[in-house]
Amino acid sequence: MSIASQWKGLLDRRDVLILDTETTGVGKRSEVLDIALINTCGQVVYSDPVLPQGRIPGSASAVHGLTRARLRAMSAEPWAEHHAAVERCLTGGRVLLAYNLDFDLRLLDQTAERHGFGNFHLPTATRLRCLMLDYAGWRGVPHPWRKGEWKWHRLTEAAGYEGVASVQSHRALDDANLTLAVMRAVAAKGRGVHGWPSRRRWRLAR
Repeated sequence: MSIASQWKGLLDRRDVLILDTETTGVGKRSEVLDIALINTCGQVVYSDPVLPQGRIPGSASAVHGLTRARLRAMSAEPWAEHHAAVERCLTGGRVLLAYNLDFDLRLLDQTAERHGFGNFHLPTATRLRCLMLDYAGWRGVPHPWRKGEWKWHRLTEAAGYEGVASVQSHRALDDANLTLAVMRAVAAKGRGVHGWPSRRRWRLAR
């Protein structure tokens, strides 16, 4: 079954969630400072800014526009006030999707650990799927130096390729909605490479 067909089967379902985060960076001490969960019907399940413990580098703020002053003005609260609610929301999802799932899950782990919760716990029955890896296989552009793998594309690049208008805020909710729009565009086209070679293999969720 093609990626487009598999994505079509994941659309318009309340039990399929799309996760997106904005963060203070990409390092081992970076934290989540904006998080969104929507279902593939387009309904918002959770969306809130998060006040991080550490500093927010200017390079990160330049991407998403979030500074400590702006987060305080938005009444953002520390992760401790979000942790249980996010975990609870995830119990309503049979499948969890994200564009670059590895990154989002790592940052959730790091943030939870930094705030004294240990690793972030996903429901054991939740199936995981990285849409970035899927899209790489669907588009089918060979990786320039990793033999046997497909080139990865940024979410905004994927949106551009598929003719999807994107909001340039890079807030978590906007990017989650953009991810859903890309899914819909790919599912509607129904063509592409069947499968994807990669060293990372998520459990295929149907």
